[in-house]
Amino acid sequence: MDGNLLTGAIPQSFFNLTSLRYLDLSQNTLTGNLPFFPNSSHLVTLLLSENNLRGTIPDWLATLPALRWLHLSFNNFTGQIPNSFGETSLLDSVFISNNQLTGTIPESIADMKYLEYMDLSNNELTGTLPQSPAIYNLLFLNLSGNNLSGPLPELDQIGLETLDLSYNSVSLEVIPDWITNSSFVVDLRLAGCGISVRLNDWEPAAPFLYTSLDLSNNNIQGTKSNVPLDVYRAAMMSFEGLLVLLFLLHQNVA
Repeated sequence: MDGNLLTGAIPQSFFNLTSLRYLDLSQNTLTGNLPFFPNSSHLVTLLLSENNLRGTIPDWLATLPALRWLHLSFNNFTGQIPNSFGETSLLDSVFISNNQLTGTIPESIADMKYLEYMDLSNNELTGTLPQSPAIYNLLFLNLSGNNLSGPLPELDQIGLETLDLSYNSVSLEVIPDWITNSSFVVDLRLAGCGISVRLNDWEPAAPFLYTSLDLSNNNIQGTKSNVPLDVYRAAMMSFEGLLVLLFLLHQNVA
């Protein structure tokens, strides 16, 4: 039922369907709080993005035993991310971007061992990132547009492919070695992260794999001629690659 003109609150009756596995109500104009539905023990997918839902994210939501995909982006949720998110055994996709969440990212998130995709971007989150994560399956992490600060935990033991930490209160100074040496990261966005390096001193291990690279609004020094040769060659292979160079040089110090 996504992409319709549904209005009002989500009917409680939906969650009296105890065998319900998939519910997509995204892209409507639904309002109100999330109804109480702890008996939906078979629910695997809950997609509620792009509505006008409000209130806090309830603690019990992430403890639904079968829940794997939870998408709540582009709503008006407030309050903190529940600590219960680390207690679920199956949750692997969490998208809660573009809300008004505050507080810190719970340390318990580091225990979500099946987590593959997490997008908490464009909220009002503060504090540091959880340290010593055990989320070895993580592929996609977008925390951009918050007020997070360092230090940045090392995620070199996982196959992380997309990392976006742009526009937080992080001051990295240099691009961390575990990112530079990664042969998995293909989409790297560290705009406005307080990086101060010279282009010709940065030698990523696998530059030819990058499909997107945004290091704008830092203090990176150099010109196009200082772009590492392998990065330049990779960029010249496609139009998207040319945009990589533009991102790399945009609003930095030459």
